[in-house]
Parts: sequence; structure tokens; C-alpha cells
Amino acid sequence: MFTVAEFVKFMKEIAPLDMAASWDNVGLLLGDYQAPVKKVMTCLTLSPDVADEAIEEEADTIVTHHPIFFKPARSLTTGNPESAMLLKLVRAGIAVYSAHTAYDNTVGGINERLAVDLSLGDIEPLREAVSGKTMGEGRMGVLPKRIPLGDFVGTVKKITRTSCVQTCGDLDRMVDKIAIACGAGGEFLRDAMRAHAHVFVTGELRFHDCMAAKAAGLSLCLPGHFASERLGLEYLAAQIGRELPGVSAWAAKRECDPISMI
Repeated sequence: MFTVAEFVKFMKEIAPLDMAASWDNVGLLLGDYQAPVKKVMTCLTLSPDVADEAIEEEADTIVTHHPIFFKPARSLTTGNPESAMLLKLVRAGIAVYSAHTAYDNTVGGINERLAVDLSLGDIEPLREAVSGKTMGEGRMGVLPKRIPLGDFVGTVKKITRTSCVQTCGDLDRMVDKIAIACGAGGEFLRDAMRAHAHVFVTGELRFHDCMAAKAAGLSLCLPGHFASERLGLEYLAAQIGRELPGVSAWAAKRECDPISMI
């Protein structure tokens, strides 16, 4: 039987924590290292309804992409939804692990998965690794052949399972050099420009970043924060179930994009 400590070791092998951004809060954030691990639920963001699913389905471990603590908690009470949610998880004995930017950046992680799904070749980090780290951030790659931007956007919509994608650029422009930084990737915009990418794929960008991309002649494809990252957590659940004997895993079924396009 796997313990939380052994599961933590497994996750560190998938996404070494030294790949995480310096500002991030990754690793085991809640739980007993000696507790058993039999059922694991993955999710993009741990919200009260997702926590309820884990409790009802008797999960003993949750892997959430976005950390539950970005800032130090001054108190844990039932006075606010996040604290109440965490207290329920504590009472249920559920551990919570976050890999976040370590999983973004790792080999086979969120950015690389999307690059592979888009059939990119010559995949490499968009931003080179800093000293002491084994892998850079984001991904860069080339399509098998140049296609119109509009066709590429259609492919992104299909892969990310979204009906609405924000774009910037001439839809008839022929493109093949693609930069990727899933989630909120504004900090990688200049990297995409320096790499002379034709298209920058990220979940969301600020208005002025979009203006800067347009001025630089860099096309954008923005499927949304949720859509750009959710599929990676589904892949992770499948990997956990495949590689850990006796452990079942699934991606949260109640999780959905908080933003609706109508």
C-alpha cells in the first residue's frame, strides 16, 4: 500500500520541485505523510464543490494544480469558504498536493502535453532554464507545415474542448512557429517575441499585452485559463492510475470553467 510520503516521492519524480517558479508554493500542502493512498483526485483548482466530490467519493489524496495557499493563512475557521473547505478536508483525512509550475515546466507536463497534442515538432523550452534547474519554462515548436492562423485556432479549440477562443492577427496568415505558456502567460510574451514565434498560445492575457503583441506582429490564440490547463490534469490522473498499482485516480468531474461565454 502506498503512503502519502511515497506518493509525494512519486510526484516529485514526475515534476521535480526545483522546476517550480521561485514565487510558487508547491509540494504537500496538507496531510499526514504516513496515511495510505488508494484513491487520488486531480483538479485544476480546489473549490468547495470539488472538495465535496473528493469527500463523497472517498478520495484520500487530491492533486490540485493551483496551490491552496499562495499567501500565509492567518486563521482557519468556518468564517470563509476556503477555510471551511480546508477544515472539511482535514476532518476527512484528505491530503492535498500541488505541483503547479513544476508540472507546467516538466517533461510531459502541461505545456509539453499541449505542444504534442498540437503536433509540434522540434519542441524545446520557450525560456531557458536558470542555473540549477533541469528544464526551462513554456514550450516552443513547429507545425508539420504552415497553415492559416484560422485553421490553427480551430485545432486549438478542438484540443482544448472550448467553443470560444480569443485571437489576435490575420486569420489568413500562414503560421507554423508556435510558442506556448498555458494559464496566465503574460510574463512569457517577450520570450515569444524574441523567439520570433508566429503565434503565442496562452490561456489569458491583459489588454495591453494583446496590444503589444499586435504591434509586434505576433498572433495570439487565447482559449482561456481553464481550457488551456484542464486537459493536463486529466492526463496526470491517467498517469497516476497507470503507474501506481492499486491506486485509482480520476480528474474532478464537478470542476468547470468559472467563466461562461454567451
